[in-house]
Amino acid sequence: MKISIEKSDTLNAVLSIFIEFNDYVDKVNSVIIDYQKKSDLPGFRKGKIPQGIIKKRYGKLIKIDEINKLLNDNVYKYIEDNKVNIIGGPIPLSNDTQNWDNASDYTFKYKLGLCPEINLSKNIKKTINYYKINVGKPLIDNYIKNLSHQFGNLIEVKEVKDNDLLYGEIDYIKSKKNSKLNNYSKNISFSISKISSSLKHNIIGNKINNSILIDFKNDFDDSNFVCSKLGIDNKTFTNFDLKFSFKILKIQRNIPLNEDQNLYDKVIGKNLVKNKKEFRLSIGAKIQSNFDIQSDSKFYDNAMIFLIKELKLELPEQFLKEWIKFRSEKEINEKELDENINYYLKNFKIELIENEIVKSSKISFNKDEILSESKSFIRRQFESYGQLNPSDEIINKYSDEIIKNDEESKKIKESLKRKKIIKYLKKNINIKEKKISYEEFVKLIQ
Repeated sequence: MKISIEKSDTLNAVLSIFIEFNDYVDKVNSVIIDYQKKSDLPGFRKGKIPQGIIKKRYGKLIKIDEINKLLNDNVYKYIEDNKVNIIGGPIPLSNDTQNWDNASDYTFKYKLGLCPEINLSKNIKKTINYYKINVGKPLIDNYIKNLSHQFGNLIEVKEVKDNDLLYGEIDYIKSKKNSKLNNYSKNISFSISKISSSLKHNIIGNKINNSILIDFKNDFDDSNFVCSKLGIDNKTFTNFDLKFSFKILKIQRNIPLNEDQNLYDKVIGKNLVKNKKEFRLSIGAKIQSNFDIQSDSKFYDNAMIFLIKELKLELPEQFLKEWIKFRSEKEINEKELDENINYYLKNFKIELIENEIVKSSKISFNKDEILSESKSFIRRQFESYGQLNPSDEIINKYSDEIIKNDEESKKIKESLKRKKIIKYLKKNINIKEKKISYEEFVKLIQ
């Protein structure tokens, strides 16, 4: 077997692989013998079919299969062993002209896209902004207000007020036009916060066993919520009137907790904070930690755009168009490809820069770092539901499940890699920290 690469320019090349008869004949014969042992044909005892018949029936397919295995094993091995920096992957040139019936030696060719050289040590004097989000009193107040409601106590009441939770029975108002829903009844629940202002006006003040007319198509903003509650599909929602009589069977009201030790213990953990000042400092730190993740993400995006401009990377654009079409599961037409090529090229450049950062700064991570990152991920998930201090037992349980799941573990490793790349970028790019409000930050990322 002989493999060679011929460059057409600095960004494009063709890899040729010459496979001789001796490279595959032993493996082909071994597979034919295996077929002979297992094949079952009328007129022959199992395992006693002559090799000539096996070769005639299956020889060509076996040869093609074994040569393809050789190609798959050796093309990427050659690229890796010879440190050929490619972008995308090899694109096989057409093999339609191969004489599989009579030839014994074969030549295969692959198009390669070559990576441009990336000089991360280039002296970049420009500065980019790092947007630090201010955590002020209004944000802390609102966060604590939400926590107070989240950990509040549900009590049953007799009269409806704003934001109450209603339980009741709906009965469809019979209609000749919509006979499909006649006699339809169901027990449902919903919050007053989900309904229109006009329906809210009609419901507030009602008591248990009162009945109200509800038009589910017009009195709720979220059609998916309505379909879920009524147990209907979108087609029924669109084509039918959805006027029901709703009989109130139960009213629940959330009584928010006061900002005192009871709330501190539920949110932070028993006796971990002793007073309002400590509690608010802890909440502020949690909010800031989450905001810093968003700031880092925005900084990463800006830094990549900045580096793409500064490094002036050139890519084998025509090759990448072919590679995208070759790899796509669905057919992509030229117009669609041309419209989106800048998006694809940007992502290819980001990937190249990331890979160079990983390589040049020798980024790696061990099992302890992966475990720590998975625990941080689980904590953030609990924090998003207002549970700021889940037990170590729970954290360890869910973290172990993530690490055992290949797909989830891969996401954790990608997150860890991204953090280390951001750390590298902060160290090697001139940064000007700019403090802004959360509202200003939201406008930046829209």
